[in-house]
Formats: sequence, structure tokens, C-alpha cells
Amino acid sequence: MKVADRELLWDISAGSAAVVALFAPTLLGKFYHGIYDFTFNDLFLFVYFIASGLVLAVMRWVELGQVYVFARRWLWVSLIIGLWCGYEGVVVQEFGVATTAIAFLTLFFFGLWANYAASATLWGKLRGLVGILPSLIVASTLIFGYIFAEPVVWLPTGGSKYSRKTAMVVLLLDELNAQASQGLQRVLVSHGLTVSYKPVTPAYNSTAEVVPVLFADKDFRKARACGLSRICAQTAVLDFSKIEVRRNDVDVVGFFQPYCAIQGLRYCKRSVVAPRAIFDGDRWACAAVRLSGVQIEPTGRRCQERSHEAWQELRDQVLASLWRAPTLLDGGVLFAHLPLPHPPAQGTGSIAEQYSRNLQLTENILSDLLDQFEKNEVEPQIIIFSDHPLRQAMWCARESAQFDSPCVISAALTDDQVPLIVASRSSMPRIEEVESNREVFDVLRQWLSE
Repeated sequence: MKVADRELLWDISAGSAAVVALFAPTLLGKFYHGIYDFTFNDLFLFVYFIASGLVLAVMRWVELGQVYVFARRWLWVSLIIGLWCGYEGVVVQEFGVATTAIAFLTLFFFGLWANYAASATLWGKLRGLVGILPSLIVASTLIFGYIFAEPVVWLPTGGSKYSRKTAMVVLLLDELNAQASQGLQRVLVSHGLTVSYKPVTPAYNSTAEVVPVLFADKDFRKARACGLSRICAQTAVLDFSKIEVRRNDVDVVGFFQPYCAIQGLRYCKRSVVAPRAIFDGDRWACAAVRLSGVQIEPTGRRCQERSHEAWQELRDQVLASLWRAPTLLDGGVLFAHLPLPHPPAQGTGSIAEQYSRNLQLTENILSDLLDQFEKNEVEPQIIIFSDHPLRQAMWCARESAQFDSPCVISAALTDDQVPLIVASRSSMPRIEEVESNREVFDVLRQWLSE
């Protein structure tokens, strides 16, 4: 191999390694932790790699001398693109748009200078830095999460003090407004339970931030995946594999979050949406529709239906796991994170219509759950809460292809609080002093200790 070709290969390898390393945490968050939708960054990176790879291959095949200069520039551009796609959002939120723009422009112009003025020795060192430094950045995050994750005792030892079987059920209903919980309260009352209700403030506005704070009362703003079972924020780490329950009757059902890494569970089922095949044409067509927010029929309608089918499959998986939980038959503690009334709903329609259908489905599931307890002679004690209210503005801005066009924000569904509901036929914990959903597990532990 000629020296020039060897240098070309090293340039391409270093640039590719930088992009892959910098974007790996995002891919981990998407495909393992369940944030499966495609963003502009995904589409851009895919097109960038295909297009630039073809250009490099053709230039080398026709023995165009410019390929060596092009590869040098591609190396530095790839580093900038990798940094942008992986960290632009975090950096902008932390330091602002102006500082972010200055930092990236500085990096860009330094790369231009290096392309034209750097000696072969200096360029070799810069290439090595580009190839290795991004991996070290990512690895440091993973190591930070591993070292600083602290053990958490979620539920201490204990058992039911009642003569009959008792089920302590904690339902995390995703994206449930406080004002939309009246139907659930009516279901509980109709089954003979006494209900206590209070609207509370959500700790954060995303599930990925709220769930960690339930287990570890720390600051999880801007939380990101930093391992298969770890979530990291700027000053906090939660490793689900270091969460422990010291009871032998705890079941967990959920989706996306790595709940089943929790130690000591009697039963656990975690569901995710499987990513579509890389060569699935509809996948990329629907990504374009979703990113543009423009529905071109019949593609827009097909994408809406396909997305709804994928979400329905996830919902069916979670509900099937719920009905298999031993708590329903034997009693115990059940924590169930359900993808309801989280849009979309089965079928199509406006965001208000789909949310209404999901609320009705949620009420039906709660009624069926209570019927199952009655059939199995298990006494239910219920806690219902949500991670955050319905985010209409987000859905209409980023996910408008999920709904009939135009996506209209409904004033009736606008809320800034989530419900906290406790229900039982016996004594209940006091919730008057609870202000935030981050305190829900404190309520659970208090109730279990009474």
C-alpha cells in the first residue's frame, strides 16, 4: 500500500471513529432505553456517511489526487458533525447559543488552518487526537457513572399486616393531566374504595428525568443514558442495577427504563419498541414526514397508522405483562409504568380525540384490574400518579404527523400539574403535604410501614 493511501485510510478511520464514538450515547438512549423515533440528526448522519463514503470511493477509484486533501477535510468536518449531533442540545442549554456557535466556529477554523498549514508530523498527532479523544470523552462518562452510582434501597423489608392478601399497586400513568383524572377516581369509588386526591407539580417535563428522581432524590435535569442500566445527569447518577428491594413480593412492569436491572424483584417485565429494518423504505419516508411536519398523502396517513401500530404493539406488550404479574393473584407490591394515556391512540384523529380515547382505555384497564383483585380475593391499595402532563406543544411541534392536520392545541387539555391519587378500603397515607411527584415513593414507603 502506498504511503499516501495509508494516510488516506488513517484519516477515514479516525473521522469515522470520532462520529461513532460521539453519537454512541445517543444511539444507546434511542435503542436500548427506548427513545426510538428518528430525528434530523439521525437522518443527516445517515445521508452524510453514505454520500461522503461514495464520494471518497469514487475519487480514489478514478485516482483523483484531490482525494487525499478531501479526506483531511472530511476528517475534521466529521469531528465537528459528531460533536454537533451528540452534544449540541446539551451545550446550547448549558452555555447558550452564542457560546456554542463560537466554540464550533473556532473548532472549524482551527481545522481549516491545520489542513493547509500543519506539517505531516503535526497532522499525524491531530489525526490521532481526533480518533482517540471522542472515545475518551464517551468512556469518561461511562466510567463516571460506574464509579459514582450509589446503592439505593427502594423498598425495605416488611410484609402485609392484614389477615387477607393485600396488593399495594403503584400506577405511573404516562402523560396524565391532573384535570383528566376524574374518570379514574370515579372508577375507584364505583369499586367501593375511598379516594384521596391532590394535584401536584411534576419534578421535570420528561420521563427520562422523572423516573430516576423517584428512586434517587437528586437533580436529574438533562438526564442521559450512560450505560445499559445507568442514567447520568450533571451531578447525579442512578444505576438501576444498584437499586435493591428487601421484600420478596415486589413486581415491576414498565417500558423503556431498565427497571429489570433492579435487584430482588419477584417479577419484572420491560418492553421496548423494536427499531425498524435499516432498508425499510417506509422507515425513511416516515422519518422525512415526521421531521418536516408536512403530511403528503397517502404517505402521511400511512406513516401515522404505522407509528400508531408500533405504539399499540408496545402497549399490548406492557398490558400483557401487567396481567401476568403475581401481585394480581398472590398480593404484594406492584409498580406498573403504563404507556397510557400517552398519545398516540389506536386509530387516527386529532390530539384531543386520541387523548380522550386513551383516557377511556386507561379507565377500563383500572376497572378490569380491580375486578381481577376482587375475583382473586386480594385487597387493593392503590397509588396513581403521572410523570408529567400532556405535552401538546411538543406533540404538535415535533410529532404533528401522528395526528390529523393541522395539529391544534386544546385549551381543555392544557395543564401544568399531575394527579396524586390514593385509594383503599382501609387506612390511607396523608398526602396533603405532598407538593411534587418526586415524593410518590415516600408516600409508598410510608403506607407500607403503617
